[in-house]
Amino acid sequence: MFPLLIPYENERRPVAMRVLRNSETATRLLDPSEDNAAPYELFFKELMVDPSVKQRLHEVFAMKDLRYPMGGGAESGGPELLGRAAPDFTVRSSRGGTRLALLQHSGRATFVHGVNCDAETQQVRRWRDRVDIIETQTALPDGLAGMLIRPDGYIAWARNTQQACRSEELKAALHTWFGSAVRTAGADRPDAADADPVAL
Repeated sequence: MFPLLIPYENERRPVAMRVLRNSETATRLLDPSEDNAAPYELFFKELMVDPSVKQRLHEVFAMKDLRYPMGGGAESGGPELLGRAAPDFTVRSSRGGTRLALLQHSGRATFVHGVNCDAETQQVRRWRDRVDIIETQTALPDGLAGMLIRPDGYIAWARNTQQACRSEELKAALHTWFGSAVRTAGADRPDAADADPVAL
């Protein structure tokens, strides 16, 4: 199996099983027949009147509670959003603003940074054929300084504003999800592999 698909397979199969379980449970709960009257009434007449239950069900069925194990998350002092779906927000530059979601329509990975770290940006440029670089003047969500977003919208690497540059960890995440870096003559020079950020 291609190396990229190994972690992806490990992620998606448990999620798919969870979706099937939730769908089966919902089908049973929504059955209004007499044989299902007790759970039907319990669910709709008692549980669903509680806003916290509604909110939790929304998160579960919209998969907003899903968090993939990326390593370095909140449990180890890292960003809370790591491994979760990237929140949509307005990315602003001197040219105006654009929703992040619109900038991800290419199906490529995205590196978004507000508090710049040259070492991190240079790392990403070595994967410029697979990763778009987006600079923003807008504060990133949840106190982030930068984040690497996979094509499926989930955050594969992140650094918050209280953390120093983490270019080596970013390099490891890039290699894990997108394979080897571009190999060109002089690619390790600071001025090599230069690429313009995505235009907003």
